[in-house]
Amino acid sequence: MTVAIDKLDKIGLDGVTNELLNRGFTEADIALLKPVILLTGNNEEKIAELKQVLYASEIGLQGIEELERVFLFVKGLMLGSDSSLPNLELDITLARGLNYYTGCIFEVKTNEVAMGSIGGGGRYDDLTGMFGLKGLTGVGISFGADRIYDVLHELNLFPVSSANGTKVLLSNFDVEAETYALPLLQQMRNQG
Repeated sequence: MTVAIDKLDKIGLDGVTNELLNRGFTEADIALLKPVILLTGNNEEKIAELKQVLYASEIGLQGIEELERVFLFVKGLMLGSDSSLPNLELDITLARGLNYYTGCIFEVKTNEVAMGSIGGGGRYDDLTGMFGLKGLTGVGISFGADRIYDVLHELNLFPVSSANGTKVLLSNFDVEAETYALPLLQQMRNQG
């Protein structure tokens, strides 16, 4: 279901509806989803609408509470800052491609260049359990270096000095090489 809903901006509501029907959802199921996936307004208005739609769902209300907490945390982090709140938008149709996320998920986009996300991630409970470390929760994020490069290039944000390229490359493969390379690195830095 989330894979189909995530395509809303690409294939439109009719395309999502057809995909859901092909996956076995009924017209009645889709009618229940529409108020959720077609939310409009600012974040507060969207959350208020979600509360009305999901009033009978304990897990839905718990999710809304978590979203409100995220917005509160972001606002709290920005207190005392000269910058305004970041452009933070609640998008209920967002679905990351991996199904191990169990809570809030997010994407990072640039407002200056028309492209998809340059980063994304979310909360996962017990993801490490599949690797033998049970009961550990976390939040992860990854960034697309190629997309960030494209944004920097398109906005002409690379410093001129970065065009000079690498003149010296130090690499180490063991403690002995590291012990030798670090003082050499510092010496070169000191000489400019």
